[in-house]
Amino acid sequence: MAGDLHHLFLSFGVVWGSSLIFAQEPEPAANFYLVLAMLAGLGCVAVIAGAAHKFVIWAFLGAISLPTLGFIFATPYVPSLAMGLSVVIYVLVIGYCGHLVNDLLVKTLTLQYKNQKLNHEISALLNDHYESLESLRFLVNRMGSGVAMFDQKNNLVTWNKAYEDIFGYPKDFLQPGVPLRELLEWYLSRFDKNKVEIKAEIAKILEKLDRGRKKKFLNTEFDLPDGRIYDLRIDYLPDGETIYSFSDVTHRAKASTDALVKMTQLDPLTSMPNRLMFRRELKKRLLRSETTGRPIAILLVNIDTFKTINEMYGHATGDRVIVQMGEKLCSLAEQDDFVARFGGDEFAVITQRLTTKDKVLEYARQVQNSFRQPMKLGGKEIILELSIGATLYPDDQGSPDQLVRNAGIALGKAKQEGGTAIVMFNWHMQEELKDKTTLVTDIRTSMETSQFVLHYQPQIDLKSRQICGVEALMRWNHPQRGWISPGEFIPLAEWSKQIIPLTEQLLPEACIQAQVWAAQRIKPVPISVNISPMHFHDKGFVDFVRECLEEASLAPELLELEITEGIVMSKTEDVMSTLRGLSELGVRLSIDDFGTGYSSLTYLRRLPISKLKIDQAFVRDMIQEKEAQSVIEAIIRLGHSFNLEVIAEGIETAEQLKMLAAMNCDQAQGFYIGRPLSAADITEWIRTHSG
Repeated sequence: MAGDLHHLFLSFGVVWGSSLIFAQEPEPAANFYLVLAMLAGLGCVAVIAGAAHKFVIWAFLGAISLPTLGFIFATPYVPSLAMGLSVVIYVLVIGYCGHLVNDLLVKTLTLQYKNQKLNHEISALLNDHYESLESLRFLVNRMGSGVAMFDQKNNLVTWNKAYEDIFGYPKDFLQPGVPLRELLEWYLSRFDKNKVEIKAEIAKILEKLDRGRKKKFLNTEFDLPDGRIYDLRIDYLPDGETIYSFSDVTHRAKASTDALVKMTQLDPLTSMPNRLMFRRELKKRLLRSETTGRPIAILLVNIDTFKTINEMYGHATGDRVIVQMGEKLCSLAEQDDFVARFGGDEFAVITQRLTTKDKVLEYARQVQNSFRQPMKLGGKEIILELSIGATLYPDDQGSPDQLVRNAGIALGKAKQEGGTAIVMFNWHMQEELKDKTTLVTDIRTSMETSQFVLHYQPQIDLKSRQICGVEALMRWNHPQRGWISPGEFIPLAEWSKQIIPLTEQLLPEACIQAQVWAAQRIKPVPISVNISPMHFHDKGFVDFVRECLEEASLAPELLELEITEGIVMSKTEDVMSTLRGLSELGVRLSIDDFGTGYSSLTYLRRLPISKLKIDQAFVRDMIQEKEAQSVIEAIIRLGHSFNLEVIAEGIETAEQLKMLAAMNCDQAQGFYIGRPLSAADITEWIRTHSG
């Protein structure tokens, strides 16, 4: 359209200009046509000049058309009406053309403006995109993780520098379009594999990658030849492309390995070697000893009072005791020694500095003496009493496990001797252990055949010298071995937890015997029975005692249960609940072997205790040792200050009895007064000694 108008105006301009240039001297009529020509020319000029705005076009056309119309109507020889109408039509046509030119011009300019603005926006976007792309490329290259993208055909698209560094590709090896298979071939060739192996491995890898495509991602881990470990995550994009992300997990894997090693070889509380690591070390030293001939001493060290420490101060303090003990043992060790914790309160030592059993015993005494000084923990002073069992290779032959077992047998022997002892293993102990194992089995069988019976030992009042009670003592009449000492079978029954069914079998019998004496109109005699600490963790024990009393129709005050200091000092809810329940039944409670533990005066005052029994070890030594006398006097004063009765056990001489009476002890029990007797014999004894 614009081109047509352009050519039209150009043609009209040429004709119009030529007519003016070549026109002759005008005639009057010619003047009229000359005016029309000028009108036409000026009209075209008006259209072109005013095309920028429509109002300007009409302003120009009006200015040139009105005079022309006046001229036409003033000229006599011109048909004014026809020509005037022609001029109006011409002006309207020219005006319409001006409108078209104006619209075309406005649209052209608008389009040019929009194109220019769009070009600026595109340019700005391209600049921003370029900067973002550069920033993204910079960030990706700065990532510690390797990243690579592959297309639908598993050809390399792009990657970052970390990816290059991870695999150490040759210079210019990575190029867009490199197939994944070629990259895998290069990677696998570093493992010294032949072509057949590489081909099979690639097929396996590609199959695994295809399986991952179903889940949209794949996680795996692989090792590099230099020992680095990488975690690989593959993300499968909807368009078929894949993104590979490689993260170095060498340190994490090493930390996990170290943690696993620590868990399997180190004790978690003390960070000392554990039993497994001790066994490996002992095995290595035994192999070397076969060549060098150097002896190997193995010592097992155990805290005798650790259970009491836990009960008195809590397990947190017990843990701190274990840690400090481990540190102390390590400080006593020399460079070639090996110290480990077996668990609980048991430690083990390997040393090759000691060539004879006498030297092993001397070293063990040094270890024991080093713990004589109280251990200070949070304002508390705790004295550790240690038992030590030891064995010496090659005097004692055996595998690592056998040697540790030998030291364990010796340790068990030391604890059976009352603790704070040092025992060297000998082969007789092995036979003793076999006997004990047999006894444990026999205990179970003997309960079924009623081989266990009760004997009763009398107790007297030291002022009136009259019987004031009896203690029911367990005895075992073994069909092959005869009477077995309680000191031999009761610890085994405790260890095998058969003491509970034993007590359940014999406590009802004791209650019935006390009621029998009452029915025979013998002076009411309270009967005391030792109760294992295990019963105090049995929620049904109070009900069991109630049933025993009810079935025997025995008054509760005629039954006295002897408990250990450790039970009294325990803070567990089970124990406290049981003690309260027994007290509510009306049963009397006494503390057996008082003075050998760590009783708290506060608990003596708060708990329903009615009697303290002085341990026979103090009574045995009271004549020769002033310290034993002082301890007994202190216990008697302490008991009386809490309105408790005090009884001494283990009286074997008249001198001991006399001295205890002088100390104002309330009651006494022992061989000098009367040995444990059967029910029939003690009944006769009671009748004879009742005033």
